[in-house]
Amino acid sequence: MATKVQIGLSPLIGVARAESILARFKSRSPTTERVYCETGIDKLHSRLVRGLLDVIIVPSDSHTLAPADCVRLPLMSDQLMFVPRSSERANWLGIEGVTVKDIANEKFILIPDICGLTRATLKLFQSIGASLSRCSGQASSYNSILEWSNVSLASGILPISKVRNFQGLVIPILDGGHPVVIEYSI
Repeated sequence: MATKVQIGLSPLIGVARAESILARFKSRSPTTERVYCETGIDKLHSRLVRGLLDVIIVPSDSHTLAPADCVRLPLMSDQLMFVPRSSERANWLGIEGVTVKDIANEKFILIPDICGLTRATLKLFQSIGASLSRCSGQASSYNSILEWSNVSLASGILPISKVRNFQGLVIPILDGGHPVVIEYSI
């Protein structure tokens, strides 16, 4: 008899990466059906608490919303990248890395705070005592952030996994010469 495991995902993870993360589980439990639910982290935590999900894969800092008896295991991290507005890209050419202080005067476009990226971006600026300057308006997706930067409305910050196929300029965000990352856990 086949069993099911209900898996909740932040959109930052994506189902392709979840399948890769769970490759070992799949090989050890080939008859277990994986049922994915990709939605916002608040909904994922609520569904986990109500027993509608067996496991969730989310940004690590979002686990503060989870019940204390939940087991949290670190999985992976994603380097954060600065995506400058197209009208400013010439100023950033040849730059191999930026600090949050370097980009603190930029105006940024954000997405709704459902996947953990906006929360992580705001914390990044708070960690150096800076306020993030938000563009008026709001993007609806990771690709929208890239579009806003391409038409020079705002700069963006995205995980490297969301800019791999982007043809524009992206620059790693560094702290003390080390990559700034968003961490994920299960």
